[in-house]
Amino acid sequence: MELNDGLVRVGYESDPESVNDDLAEVSMAFVERVGDGWTVDRLEGLARSDPEMVWYAEAEWAREYLDGEIEASEYGQRISETMEMTVILDDEDAGGLNETDDE
Repeated sequence: MELNDGLVRVGYESDPESVNDDLAEVSMAFVERVGDGWTVDRLEGLARSDPEMVWYAEAEWAREYLDGEIEASEYGQRISETMEMTVILDDEDAGGLNETDDE
């Protein structure tokens, strides 16, 4: 996991049978952290699966869910609409999730 300028990035291993369950677990953990007072703007997720998927959740959506303005299904639908398949050529191509700052 990486936190930088209001953006949280998380990468996680997932098998094809549980990719949706894993995404739900990560996105609901984000809701909990926002509810605990995290001051972030967005969560970006990378599911290392087959196929690999990237997705994001806006903190505003999490707050709307916490406030009862949207249901869990709406929160999930919004995230689902952001999902895209991706190809990671090597660990350095993981959207910054595996990079180290050696400079």
